[in-house]
Amino acid sequence: MSFAGDKLFVADTNDHRIRVVDLKSKQVATLKLQGVEPPMPAGGEERLVFPQAARTTLPLTKIPADGEVALEVEMKASPGFQLNPEAHLRYLLEALPPGKSPLESKHLVQGAGSFRLSVPVSKLSGQDGLRLSLLYYECGEASRGLCKVKSQIWDIPIQKDASASARAIHLHTGTVGQGK
Repeated sequence: MSFAGDKLFVADTNDHRIRVVDLKSKQVATLKLQGVEPPMPAGGEERLVFPQAARTTLPLTKIPADGEVALEVEMKASPGFQLNPEAHLRYLLEALPPGKSPLESKHLVQGAGSFRLSVPVSKLSGQDGLRLSLLYYECGEASRGLCKVKSQIWDIPIQKDASASARAIHLHTGTVGQGK
């Protein structure tokens, strides 16, 4: 928040806008910025950051030698909070050990509180595992005025095994689960 004259400028983090409150008329408007572009990170490519991430390493997971493996992710909000259905979550899927380029990096609307990623086993040839890094948003149940950025990183050691039948690895924010 910032004051200038009879105006109060408020950062609306949920909508990525600046709201202007006229303290005399009590009217609220959105500040219109024209010709302004967000800054680009050095090197021209955006680098994903997962602040204060909760880290979990799963036990060794045996996966089939062919086909696909699914990562089923369920996000649970902290007590007194709820997932912000209007926010976009971000994730980064990498092979372990981390290489030069990720297997997948996306933005998704986090409305449902869960999502599924399919990974072709052929992409994991010679890899020791997977790392899924997740950034999501939760807001106070009573008001969306108080929101928190949450991050979770799972390291999933894998071993291909022709006799393995589990094709799903279950991941939950705050807890872990495995295979179906």
